[in-house]
Amino acid sequence: MTKLITIFTIMLTLAACAVTQTATRPGIEISPGQIAVINETDSLGAIYIGDKAGNFLKLEIDPGEVWISPSFRGRPHVRIYYGEHFEEYLLMTGLKYRLYQDIRKNRLDIRMIR
Repeated sequence: MTKLITIFTIMLTLAACAVTQTATRPGIEISPGQIAVINETDSLGAIYIGDKAGNFLKLEIDPGEVWISPSFRGRPHVRIYYGEHFEEYLLMTGLKYRLYQDIRKNRLDIRMIR
């Protein structure tokens, strides 16, 4: 189990550092096991991505940038912290998501791009 957690953490770390594109680049391509997260805010977008076992890695996505994940075997979990609290989302692979400033919630949020 420890070996699996270590491999997952290394995979996420490498992917978080390696793959960004500008949001204006046409035709962002992802495989069925990946997700893309586009930061549509004017500030650095900080989210935590992980698995159902609770292993999370902090990602910081610059404004206008796209982060493309490594391939997931299951559905990735995303946490967005606000103060000491967080909201957790269960995402579907093969889809694109956008980070945006939710005026109603007065904080960063994530939504699937249709």
